[in-house]
Amino acid sequence: VKRGAKAAEGVQVSGVTADYDRVSTLDFSSGRFFTPSEANGARPVIVLGSEIAATLFSEFENPVGQTVRLSGRPFTVTGVLSKKGKFLGLFSLDNQVMIPLDASRTIYGDRRSVTIRVRMDPTLSRDMAKEELTGLVRRARGLKPGEKDNFFINQQENIAQNVSTLKNTVYAVGLFLAALSLVVGGIGIVSIMFVSVRERTKEIGTRKALGATKANILWQFLLEAVTICLIGGLIALFIVVIIAVVLKSLDLPAALPIGWVVASLLLSLIVGLIGGIIPAWSAARLDPIEALRYE
Repeated sequence: VKRGAKAAEGVQVSGVTADYDRVSTLDFSSGRFFTPSEANGARPVIVLGSEIAATLFSEFENPVGQTVRLSGRPFTVTGVLSKKGKFLGLFSLDNQVMIPLDASRTIYGDRRSVTIRVRMDPTLSRDMAKEELTGLVRRARGLKPGEKDNFFINQQENIAQNVSTLKNTVYAVGLFLAALSLVVGGIGIVSIMFVSVRERTKEIGTRKALGATKANILWQFLLEAVTICLIGGLIALFIVVIIAVVLKSLDLPAALPIGWVVASLLLSLIVGLIGGIIPAWSAARLDPIEALRYE
């Protein structure tokens, strides 16, 4: 799609009827969908995706009423769709244009894939509607009784269910990896704190000889364990923020609510307390005389 020296490439072109906006949710940032008379008359009118409009026009220009060239032919812009982003990060929903079906046939012929969208009355039975649609398409295709269907009827609910299943699988795997990392991290904290207690045994004996209580020693090592975990949590949050910024740059949904930030830091604190309690207690119970003689 071109306009002067500017061009948008890799554009998805859809030839649609005037009823397309009745079966699909179309949000316009400016302009409108083409009328039945424009569609039935194969008028050279076009609806642009937001990415196409941003490529061909400046932010101070109104694309509606302007002329662009599709496959070398002039088309008048009737509307611009609102930004939708990418579908599962695979392809952009904004890098598309729509033209009347008959205009598409004139340019590209009839040898392209065809999709028929149907919106049914929500009070009716879905199974009955699907059965009626199957009969209509079989009759239109001249299929005899006993012949297999050479078409598919998909429901949005099935697509939504598949996406939901995929999301649940991703969540389950993420939770498993998070739990595994917490266990490994907790073991790591226990090991680090035991080594710290062993290396500072003489220091502990000196502190006890000067009047430090068990509680003083216990809280000292607990605070060290918690501090280590909180530092690890802050580093992880920094990495997550970078990943979220990268995902948003790819038009993928990514967010970092403050509630999850607080929850993650609290979880780090809890892991530090659990992982540090045994080493801290062992340090608090050291005999000061034996600790002072430790080499």
